[in-house]
Amino acid sequence: MKPPLPDPDEEKARQILAVFRRLERRERAQSRLSMLVWLFQLVLLVVLGLIVIANIQKFRLLQGFVKHPDSLLLDRPKTLNDFH
Repeated sequence: MKPPLPDPDEEKARQILAVFRRLERRERAQSRLSMLVWLFQLVLLVVLGLIVIANIQKFRLLQGFVKHPDSLLLDRPKTLNDFH
């Protein structure tokens, strides 16, 4: 005796469910990828920050700004007449 054929509505429901499962897997994979990209950017930013901090002596402008933050602002002209 053969098993009865599935109801067309059941078959459509299975197909729709399969599509949703595939979409969910794809979404999880993309989420993991974006998380890895975010983590890579964070690590890169921290490494670059550490490099700048370790070599702050070589960056004269940054060194001056760190030691005397207002000194960069005091040298600029106060009015338009000061440009002459």
